[in-house]
Amino acid sequence: MCYINRILETIIKTIKPRSKGEETMRRRPLNRKQLEIMEILWEAKAGMTLSQIAKRCENLKLRTVHHCLKVLTRRRYVRIVNKAALSNKNKPEPIYVPVIDREEYLRIACEQLMALSSSDLLMISMVNEIDDEATLHDLGKQIRKRLQRLKED
Repeated sequence: MCYINRILETIIKTIKPRSKGEETMRRRPLNRKQLEIMEILWEAKAGMTLSQIAKRCENLKLRTVHHCLKVLTRRRYVRIVNKAALSNKNKPEPIYVPVIDREEYLRIACEQLMALSSSDLLMISMVNEIDDEATLHDLGKQIRKRLQRLKED
């Protein structure tokens, strides 16, 4: 998964920011901090409060996590489903849940990257970043399956 994060960071650096109005209409790739928060939410498989997320983000301050969640909500990556009454607080906290899953996010990010570069160069770059033999073997299987489907069509 590390090679995917490096590729996604490249996407983030190369895509020009849009105006605020466009930002809510089309999902943009996430920065490293936002992606870290999304990974936590995807792994949790259930909604989490700000404080629960912040506890898992050891390298991020509560304020940073809160800001990232506001951006993720505005961009429609997460939504607030309800408020959780926590025993140690008088005020209930919002519960954040991911709107899209990890695979959907990767599809969006890859589409945006492919719009910036030729698909051949993109695939070669991605394959060159993979050091795991099992992953390369799985990719080879997927390529052979796709070739077979193209021959059948």
